Amino acid sequence: MRFQKGQSGNPGGRPKKLDDVVELARSYTAEAIERLVFWMRSKNAKVSAYASIALLDRGYGKPHQESTITIEKRDAVDWTRGELAAFLDDAVKAGSRTPAPDGRGGKSDRVH
Repeated sequence: MRFQKGQSGNPGGRPKKLDDVVELARSYTAEAIERLVFWMRSKNAKVSAYASIALLDRGYGKPHQESTITIEKRDAVDWTRGELAAFLDDAVKAGSRTPAPDGRGGKSDRVH
């Protein structure tokens, strides 16, 4: 189905959240926290750990995760001739392994 030019594909916009449901759910916050505290004090270590994590996440937020990946972005004009030659050489070698647009990997489907 195509949309007419100038006409929104979603004229009603995003559905509005149900404020009543959110308000009702939040009315049980204290009871939910009390239940988590009950399970945190459980003798079952697994249940206790999960409840403790849930309480900490709600009280302090989930811990941030750090990434140790670094990406060096350089313009081609900053590369040495050797780096450019190596890059092009790798690209040519990789090109020989690239499947052809017909999906046959550049190989004939004939058996001779």
